[in-house]
Amino acid sequence: MNYSKQQNTLLNTLGVKRTNENTYQGPNNAIRLEGVGSCKDSLRKRPRKKIITQGLSRALAKVAREKNEIDWEKKYWRAWHCQTTLNTYKGRGYGDFCSLRHCTVCASIRKAHLVNQYKPIIEKWQKVKFVTLTSQAVKKHELKKRIDDMIRWFELLLDKCRKRSSRGNGIKLIGIKSLECNYNPIAKTYNPHFHFLVKGYEVSKIITVDWLQYWKRLGVAVSPMAQHSITIKSNKVDKGLIEVLKYGAKIFTDPNMKKSKDKTVLPVVYAAAMHEIFKAFDGRKLCTRFGFTLPKSNTVKTESKIVKEYDQFVFDQTLRNYVNIETGQIWKTVATTSTEDYLLENINTEKN
Repeated sequence: MNYSKQQNTLLNTLGVKRTNENTYQGPNNAIRLEGVGSCKDSLRKRPRKKIITQGLSRALAKVAREKNEIDWEKKYWRAWHCQTTLNTYKGRGYGDFCSLRHCTVCASIRKAHLVNQYKPIIEKWQKVKFVTLTSQAVKKHELKKRIDDMIRWFELLLDKCRKRSSRGNGIKLIGIKSLECNYNPIAKTYNPHFHFLVKGYEVSKIITVDWLQYWKRLGVAVSPMAQHSITIKSNKVDKGLIEVLKYGAKIFTDPNMKKSKDKTVLPVVYAAAMHEIFKAFDGRKLCTRFGFTLPKSNTVKTESKIVKEYDQFVFDQTLRNYVNIETGQIWKTVATTSTEDYLLENINTEKN
């Protein structure tokens, strides 16, 4: 197979948009590489994430096309092309990223970056609480308004607590907040909810009580039993962070909504529902910090470098792996499981 020809075909189809594109045409096939590159462990897992992203992106693009939402279709194809070509140099990988939320490659990199940023700070907190706040599930047409109301609640709470704290009448709210949404395929409803990592028991109590009062004022019945708060041990901070930062929309859903341990009941990817969630999330920050600032990074901005001794790989859909375009060498990788293969080949794109 001529991988150079295949590469040109892949990079000239619908929705290609790459960041930090390498346009340098130097002598002796030299290229310009940007940034520090990805480590060996990340590269080893890259093909698996690429497979999942392509399967999901293709299904999402189909949903968007059927709705005649061309801009969204193009976004999904951008993610399909993300990291199609990779260059390796001195054991590290360099490529262009789409930075879209449903791209598992970009999401994992973003998550790792945030964990590294927040972990040193949160480890210094005396007591860390993991809080989940949820309200009633809503139908598709109500999803955006419900998210607007949730964001408005937190803005009002922060403003109120800042004023009280400045007058010496209350404590300062300190923590990290993320927005997430699940889909119920039986009821065909959406459940947007917040995850928090907060400093101290009192903060967790304040946000939970205020959350319940807020929905009561709006006439929305919210059960106190549906709200959860647990203490995160000092040696489990990274796991708590990962739980908060893991995703905005759950990719694999139990069709029976029972969280069954029965391995014969396979989860399902509901692409049409995910599309609605991504639209509702559009333009919103899913993860934010409050009550503290991040220290200034001591990292010196990495300048680009021009190199001659590098290897170029292209993702082969048939092999489900990266292949060296010169030698035909296949990338060492973590393979997908049979369950993942089944799910990606049987994604549900029916109207939700």
